[in-house]
Amino acid sequence: MRRVVTPDDYVRVEGDELEALAPLFTDPTYVLRHDPRVCPGNPCSAPEEGAQAYNRYHSSTRVPERLEMLLRRAQDDIALCRLIVQIHDAPDGNECLRLAIEAVEPAAFDLRDEIQALPSSTYLALRNQVIQADGMPNRR
Repeated sequence: MRRVVTPDDYVRVEGDELEALAPLFTDPTYVLRHDPRVCPGNPCSAPEEGAQAYNRYHSSTRVPERLEMLLRRAQDDIALCRLIVQIHDAPDGNECLRLAIEAVEPAAFDLRDEIQALPSSTYLALRNQVIQADGMPNRR
């Protein structure tokens, strides 16, 4: 799940990295340590303003149409629901999971960034659906 960032999450870009970005930025450049993607607030020239822009952008991001369709299908398909929960919980570099997902539902793997950024309420609803289907107590 995506977390709210603070100005302390930013690091200043220096050295060789800065040379690559130099044509784009004339002011000091800061990036988020934990998020390599370029989006509003990342990179930025002022961490305070960057954190506000980043949090505003990610709190207003709408679920893509393809993901909405996948989530609707998951309501009636517990295997797909379980797969979405696994994608959400998996580290990005999990190659075994990638191969398993592509064999069953290639579209789900294409949407892994969106799945990992699902609102917590949506993720918890899916996880609870899996727990109820498995008949296991709610632990985690």
